[in-house]
Amino acid sequence: MWLIRAALRRPVTVLVAVIAVALVRTPARSASIHVLRAAVLGLLVTLALGTMVALALALPGHVGTGGPLLPWIDVHAAWGLGGWALMLVVGVSYMVVPMFQLTPAYPVWLTRALPAGLLVALCAFTLQLVPGADWIEPWLPWVAMSGVLVAAGYAATTLWLQAKRRRRQVDATFVLWRAAMLSLLALALSSVAFIALPEWGAAARAPVWLGVLAMPGVFMSVIIGMLYKIMPFLNWLHLQQQGGTVTSMPNMKQMIPEAAMRGQMRLHFAALALLLAAVPFGFLAVPAGLALIASSLRLLWNLLGATRVYLLCSARLRARPSSPVPQPRRA
Repeated sequence: MWLIRAALRRPVTVLVAVIAVALVRTPARSASIHVLRAAVLGLLVTLALGTMVALALALPGHVGTGGPLLPWIDVHAAWGLGGWALMLVVGVSYMVVPMFQLTPAYPVWLTRALPAGLLVALCAFTLQLVPGADWIEPWLPWVAMSGVLVAAGYAATTLWLQAKRRRRQVDATFVLWRAAMLSLLALALSSVAFIALPEWGAAARAPVWLGVLAMPGVFMSVIIGMLYKIMPFLNWLHLQQQGGTVTSMPNMKQMIPEAAMRGQMRLHFAALALLLAAVPFGFLAVPAGLALIASSLRLLWNLLGATRVYLLCSARLRARPSSPVPQPRRA
């Protein structure tokens, strides 16, 4: 009960509950909806494990984690990165990669196998927290490797679909998604190397290397790429609903110019390269941090520019004189 009370004090828990109810009640039955439901489940597990770890640190001896906290932290990170973040990217990609990048659809068998494989690997990895399940410990490296290979299969499939796209024009969103998938492949290969070679995995900076590939490399690249598609589209859609016409509205490419997106994208890639280089060469940490700040500020500037275009167009539409209401003819 104390865990439930602690969770209810968090606004994010209420938000997750609302999202979960909406996903359960929706009449849609696409593969994306099923994966998004699994992602919300992953987020709930992540929140529960994080709450347990936080309370165990704040109240040592009063929270029954049943032993050392490191396994709890490992499982918490696995569910957060694999069960929530990656599962969410997988579910969204089933829709947006074919829609925005004009690729073939993901194979049906793969859309079912990917989330199932991730969930099975995560549940097996979580068994180490169960009292008396010491038999799982020798298998944990293989369990972790299986989850990593599922993620690598997803990245390789997405890259393969991108290579078969119908439109040959390469925009910033496409390049950012491709960079994210390449980062995910690099993350998977690095994880396999660290598991196969324990002396490499025991290095103090090995988790930092994986973290840089995961956060700026995979998830930030995907988020930036989707913002450059979703925000202009929503702006255009709302302007159209306000009565805009083709002549009175800017198109999606005018909301955020391609040159502005590519400039920010180059800053993001420079920051990612510097962050990776800073893992073995610590003196590059400050330049890497400054590059990441510059990339984030440029992203903010681009999004504010799209907001400004929307507000100006919306004000112009509202200022138009309304058309006279036709009067009924007298008999």
